[in-house]
Amino acid sequence: MTQAEIEAELLSQRQQLLQIAAGQEKREQDRRRFANVVTGIAIACFAVALIMGLVSRVAPAQAWSVFLLTSITLSFLAAALRL
Repeated sequence: MTQAEIEAELLSQRQQLLQIAAGQEKREQDRRRFANVVTGIAIACFAVALIMGLVSRVAPAQAWSVFLLTSITLSFLAAALRL
């Protein structure tokens, strides 16, 4: 191989490496964005559980506990997505 062919091959491999790195960065950003969405849903579920548990004594305990357990589970999911 000539020097020009080697340099062309190195340039091609460098461009491929940069594309791979950009793809990984995009996937990490998407995971962080999804973790933020899951966190927001968890907070909303907790707020619904709190309102149902404190304000409305008519609602059965099962209804608000489902929202509470869902918010806890989603919190763990969001924490795992941020790793």
